[in-house]
Amino acid sequence: MKELIVFVVVVPVLFFSYRVHGQSEMDSSLSLLTSISGHMSPKSIVHSGNGQFFSQNMMYRHTVTVHDRTHKLVATIEDAITPSDYQLSGNEKLRGAPVECAFSHNGKYAWVSNYTMSGKGFNNPGCDACHGSKYDSSFVYKIDLDNYKIINAIAVGSVPKFIATAPNDSMLLVSNWSSGNVSLIDLVNEKEIKQIEVGTHPRGIAISPDSRTAYVAIMGSSKLVKINLKDYSKTVISDIGRGPRHLCIDPEGRYLYVSINGEGKIGKYDLISGSIEKIRTGRMPRSMALSEDGNFLYVVNYGDHKLTKVSTNDFKIRDQIKTGSKPIGVTIDNEMGRVWVSCYSGKINVFEDSILALHKSFLDRTLLALGNPADFIPEVRFNSDTMLLAKETPGPKKEEISTKLQPTIEAESKPANPHSSAYHIVAGSFSQLDNAKRAKLNWINQGFEAQVIKSEKGFHLISIACDHDKSVLIERLDQYKKGNDVGFWIYKGFVN
Repeated sequence: MKELIVFVVVVPVLFFSYRVHGQSEMDSSLSLLTSISGHMSPKSIVHSGNGQFFSQNMMYRHTVTVHDRTHKLVATIEDAITPSDYQLSGNEKLRGAPVECAFSHNGKYAWVSNYTMSGKGFNNPGCDACHGSKYDSSFVYKIDLDNYKIINAIAVGSVPKFIATAPNDSMLLVSNWSSGNVSLIDLVNEKEIKQIEVGTHPRGIAISPDSRTAYVAIMGSSKLVKINLKDYSKTVISDIGRGPRHLCIDPEGRYLYVSINGEGKIGKYDLISGSIEKIRTGRMPRSMALSEDGNFLYVVNYGDHKLTKVSTNDFKIRDQIKTGSKPIGVTIDNEMGRVWVSCYSGKINVFEDSILALHKSFLDRTLLALGNPADFIPEVRFNSDTMLLAKETPGPKKEEISTKLQPTIEAESKPANPHSSAYHIVAGSFSQLDNAKRAKLNWINQGFEAQVIKSEKGFHLISIACDHDKSVLIERLDQYKKGNDVGFWIYKGFVN
């Protein structure tokens, strides 16, 4: 009997030790906040950037459902249209099948692709196994977020799936799965201007930060196609992996992240060297979302029912967490530090990432959930003499802020002439100025003389220290990294 007792006690201890060791490199930052259910079957979910989350429910529900930051359903948009309402031929109602969504004009408009159309004149629909030019075309819808009404419909190829807007809002790209091409839509005139043949079953699209180049994942192959958006020339990028599905591009346009569905891996492709690094995340990795600063990549693994978080700096898995059945879409609310996952089985999971939310106080996130945060945040302006010049709305003086919350390291002094060329320690990168201003204020509240500078590619960078001597900042990077779980880097530029 004593021997039996010893055996029972020892086995759990060894098992416990193994689990602790196995998780030692994980940050365990993800936690399930809530699950949303309802009359939906979400193929994808996309955040507008302003607190609206669009779920596309295919032909199973014939709707787009919209939730807000409080997880409330605020709109259900039916996919039925009458073509003549949009200067198209046909007076009888058609039904669509919403697949994917993208936003333009700072989240004012949503663009939704429809897998197929059903109704008069649409008798030969494409399908997932179809490839060729004989199948029916479909439509992309434009939706006004002020009233959630469909205000335009544009004809594209057969079985349009992924959809992406250029950062400068000049163009919309649509991957037409069955017809094997990509539709280019001029967003000024809202017309399709060209279809570019790319191969069997194009899926994911990523557009460079300067809006000059597009990359398309050809899921029926192991390649990507690079498209010059000025002259429409093409270049094939071979040997990416079996079944590339989704693409994300980093804020500086250096790396392309690829979900390789057929291998159960994601890849980090260096657009300069042409090399690719891969890691395994799970069975059938589908959609991905990249944090606004480019530090973290979130991947949904359809076959394993889990969400994987990857650090892009070292390209290692930082956390994994179970989702609902058949996770297929993912999007990020950077301001709230939350990741939304759409599950084809009929649910939306909302996860909180404590590291994304690290610099957001409870009050910050409460204000964000209530409405436009810019209405509550004072504007801070800088000049070359004192850096901190004035606040547009009343608030505590800079000295008062510094005594309440000190940085984890000593704040650095600024160059004598900050308007000249200087090196910066950058703590974040944002495409939207309002988001950069909010991040800047968080660093100021920690005692740093933070400022927003603009990169050559148009991104708004958060500089928390600057010096003319690069070696000075290199020596101090380690100090910054010890106290903060942030991907700092050094950038050469000008102080605004």
